[in-house]
Amino acid sequence: MKFTATAVLAASFVVWHGQTYAQQTAPAQAEKPPLDISAVEKSAMDKMIKGDRAGAIADFDAAIAASPSAEAYAARGRMRMRLHEYREAAGDFASASAKDPDNPELLYTRAMAEVKAGQPQKSVDAITKLLKIAPKYPDARLIRGEALRALGRNKKAAADFDEEVEIFENSPLARLSRGYFNLSMGNGEAALEDFIATDRLAPSPEARMAGVMALVESDKCDEAKGHLGPLLAPERQDMTQQEATAAAAYLINCGKEQERAVELLGRVCVKTPIPLAAMKSGGLLAPLFKNLSKTAFSDLDKACPQDIKPQ
Repeated sequence: MKFTATAVLAASFVVWHGQTYAQQTAPAQAEKPPLDISAVEKSAMDKMIKGDRAGAIADFDAAIAASPSAEAYAARGRMRMRLHEYREAAGDFASASAKDPDNPELLYTRAMAEVKAGQPQKSVDAITKLLKIAPKYPDARLIRGEALRALGRNKKAAADFDEEVEIFENSPLARLSRGYFNLSMGNGEAALEDFIATDRLAPSPEARMAGVMALVESDKCDEAKGHLGPLLAPERQDMTQQEATAAAAYLINCGKEQERAVELLGRVCVKTPIPLAAMKSGGLLAPLFKNLSKTAFSDLDKACPQDIKPQ
């Protein structure tokens, strides 16, 4: 809620004159020391590490009750993001943003939580407001692009990803994000170009495995197999989420081995949660997993009962 200077002054005048004589002449009480949010966050983090999630949130509840500031709401929102409680986090960031409406960082974190919480239109609105305040805020268009993709507004989403790459041409995240978007659109060639650029800017296993998925989508199975190499060995146990996802995409689309792909993903899911929603209809990786049968998805749901699990 916004107040004009005149409204604030008038409210102050009314409040002061509404005080009783006793209140005006009472001995001054010592002011409370300002709330140390960093100390609250440290205490809450210690509790979360020990498995006391309720206690961690309770610390922030108490802090907000004592001082319902934008900073306190934002801190609880960050904790809820760590706990993958995205809808609750989005609410906290919205409360923080309402108290500090022109703060671009709060608008950004709010939008990020909202898109993860399945509230893409709210996310779009938050980023649109942010970009009016800070037109070149890093990664903002990536968040809005993903929200627009979730809404099925793919042309506008593509424009956001393209503009982000144009503004931040040396950003690995911009290239990687556009690559995943192109992959979700079934455009393996364009995705591969972005993933190669990502790996050139900041070499990483994720970029290389994303490139393998782009090769699979482009029906370049032999080339994809060459990059996967020993990851396809049946006895291979130590895989990252990205490696397992790329190998599974290859096994489903090139090797026609659904059961083995599901076994591989299920094994990795025990250690690293795999967002199954990304593989289902409308998800970022849906084109790669369109040939995965309903039975296979059911088996995956049993191995990974939640799309995302707290770390």
